Amino acid sequence: MGYLAYHLLFRQQADIKDSGEAMVKKRTCGFTLVEMMVVIAIIAVLSAIAVPNFMEYARNQRLNGAARQVYGDLMNARQQAVTENKKIIVQFVNNHQYKFVRDDETLALRDIHPDYSDVTFSAGSNPAFRPNGTGNNLTITLTSSSTGKTKCIMLSIAGRIRIGDCS
Repeated sequence: MGYLAYHLLFRQQADIKDSGEAMVKKRTCGFTLVEMMVVIAIIAVLSAIAVPNFMEYARNQRLNGAARQVYGDLMNARQQAVTENKKIIVQFVNNHQYKFVRDDETLALRDIHPDYSDVTFSAGSNPAFRPNGTGNNLTITLTSSSTGKTKCIMLSIAGRIRIGDCS
């Protein structure tokens, strides 16, 4: 008898013997109820610690996201003024909407409330970009009503736009 045949026969006999013994032994697979309760308790404690921090993070990200959206739209308005060789004005309609105006024609209206419902903005005047890319000197302040934090978008007379913390 070859090695393989002997091994298969021996293994079958061992399996039969093991299965007979398994019927007598107590089953030891799986987790006990106590182990499961300990794991659930640990998960509950970690969740209680993590959820408030995550909620604060999400509120801060909404403010940052709104600031990036307004920043991007201002950069596009500046680029459009240079490309079309015309003055583009960004007019603030209210504390969450603004529109782009060229030669008294409204090009687009933007509303930040669908995505950032707790963020509002304010500015002393409307940003205007000239055909050479320059603008007017002003600061737009974005405020989160849920956290009370603010972000500022600063425009320089040279047309530079940047996001920063309000001071």
